[in-house]
Amino acid sequence: MTKTHIVAVTFKPKSEHLTAFAEAMQSVKSELPLVDGCTGVRVMTHHDDPAVFMLIEDWESADKHATHINNLVASGAWAGLENMLAEQPTSVILAHL
Repeated sequence: MTKTHIVAVTFKPKSEHLTAFAEAMQSVKSELPLVDGCTGVRVMTHHDDPAVFMLIEDWESADKHATHINNLVASGAWAGLENMLAEQPTSVILAHL
């Protein structure tokens, strides 16, 4: 099995930004797989609370994921998403058993 760097990020947008955040997540579904090193992304909502979003991202390596995050911050795109959030996102690195 090929090892990948799998990241799960949970977002809780402010209620007044819910529609805009959902639209941003739709863009992530089509745009993130085009980023160098990203091999897939799933955009999910919690079954019991559709206002809670989760990205499950597959990366070739932790370095390529870090480069992507640094580019988001440098471009200002991350600040735009962060302004829509009710709290800081949480993330975990996942591993296959």
